[in-house]
Amino acid sequence: MEISKKIAKARKLKGFTQEELADKTNVTVRTIQRIENGESLPRAYTLKSIAAALEMDYEDLIQQNSVETNSPIINDKDEKRFLRIFTLANFTYLLIPFFHFLIPYYLFKNYRNKSNKATDFCTSVVQQQIAWVIGNSLMMLLTMLYNFAATSYFDKAFTLNYVWVFFAMYLLNAMLIFMTCAVLKLFPLVRWNHNRVYLAFVVRMSCS
Repeated sequence: MEISKKIAKARKLKGFTQEELADKTNVTVRTIQRIENGESLPRAYTLKSIAAALEMDYEDLIQQNSVETNSPIINDKDEKRFLRIFTLANFTYLLIPFFHFLIPYYLFKNYRNKSNKATDFCTSVVQQQIAWVIGNSLMMLLTMLYNFAATSYFDKAFTLNYVWVFFAMYLLNAMLIFMTCAVLKLFPLVRWNHNRVYLAFVVRMSCS
């Protein structure tokens, strides 16, 4: 049985209303409703609070949902909408390449009711973007050192164009962002197929 159904069944057996369960677990009624409707997968400490309020064993509560919990795909509609905005915010590196990661980080810190999967995803993406900024800076520094050595010690040495190095790093970061979208299936046009990412530029015609 799914976690949402277990919680709803146990609550009704205890004779609690959703409002009463929300008071006992220090969460909002809306959160309880989303959990019982299967719209949200709560974090571990929230599940522990619910289990304690309903006098259930925490391990028994999450046991049947272990396979689903390990899936990287986010099913909560509100959370998926936030993650789409969060992911798109990473493209601000096109305008402010050295401090852009502060924007998705700000969005992440101010979003409430994050699940464990969303937290892990956002943390890894921010760390990825910080690593890209460091890598981009190092590549520019190495390019400068190479060009300096080439022009100083060799008469007709080949020098690297900073624009091409910068463009290569920009392209690499775009691919990294698209790959994270593909893993969580955040956007319908970005898909994961046999360990490679491709963009399906297909216009779908549908009748309403």
